[in-house]
Amino acid sequence: MEIGSEFHISHNKILYSEVFIYKDKDILLNYGRTAIKFLLENLQDLEHIRGVLLPNYLCESIIQPLKEINIPYEFYKIDKDFKVIINDMESKLKPGWAVFVLDYFNVRQEKELLNYINNIRDTNIIIEDITHSLFDIKESIGHFQIASIRKWLGLPSGALIRDFYNGKMHNLVIPETSNINSELVQKRFYAAILKSLYLKEQGNEHVKSEYLNLFNEAEMILDKSNIEASKIDSISKEIISHYNFESMLEVRKENYKILYTGLKELQAVEVINGRPDDNKVPLGFPIKVHDRDSLRNSLIQANIYPPIHWPLPEELLYEPTDAILNISRSILTLPCDQRYTEKDMNRMIKVIKNHYWS
Repeated sequence: MEIGSEFHISHNKILYSEVFIYKDKDILLNYGRTAIKFLLENLQDLEHIRGVLLPNYLCESIIQPLKEINIPYEFYKIDKDFKVIINDMESKLKPGWAVFVLDYFNVRQEKELLNYINNIRDTNIIIEDITHSLFDIKESIGHFQIASIRKWLGLPSGALIRDFYNGKMHNLVIPETSNINSELVQKRFYAAILKSLYLKEQGNEHVKSEYLNLFNEAEMILDKSNIEASKIDSISKEIISHYNFESMLEVRKENYKILYTGLKELQAVEVINGRPDDNKVPLGFPIKVHDRDSLRNSLIQANIYPPIHWPLPEELLYEPTDAILNISRSILTLPCDQRYTEKDMNRMIKVIKNHYWS
């Protein structure tokens, strides 16, 4: 069985239990980039923000909405351990600018940063991207939180905005599902069903080709289209409204523990988020290795497909710091989500050890 890549529809886990991922006043939209654009457009109108300060390690989908609304932005530096360089943030922060903070792979920010953020909360809007830490037990540091739910469940669409500020966002009208969103939802939903069929009938390469094409077509539509704010689609909302989240959280934690136990003594592998923590629920198992591309090829040959979070956007390659080059050239995320078992984790460990010991 393959490990990684896009999610499939697992019929025994949807419509299972009444556990909700979102709170009553959360704003549910179609995609993470939509949430960013919708939030910033309205903050421009409501709070007159003049620009956005971003970390210099992120994915292109965070920058795209800022370009579309033509709002100024600048980058502050993080170090090789995903910690914010506070002096750099402080030197670049301007009056009226929002500050965008990412929770990288559940890595906890240091108390010094939390104190600094607390000191500027009265003068600058703080936006916290909690996609990587959506289920963690921790306090919010932002006026707003955003997250892609889709990354956790493989939904056709799904993102949220949480407003801890003044509640004005709750009164805004969100458009109904757009034509572009409908096409994306259909393609992703059909692709996920086909992948389920493929996993049951291993070896049907025609089915695999079909679902890969559908996933690729959906991504191309999203990447080439202007971002349109829409509500989350009804299929995705139904799934997350009845999903067995307790099981999902436990499986992810357990799979993380298995990978950590199996790889912690391997000198070639740096485990980014360290030892298991019951207050953290992993999106994946990120590691750094000196020969990332070679290891990834070994994994792919074993039908294991680990993503890279993230290839650097082009504009960050103009003047990259040594820290983000170190990350971008060595990082790899091993899948440890609810689709997989202890047997799958041990298979992944074996492939990695064979790669370095052979």
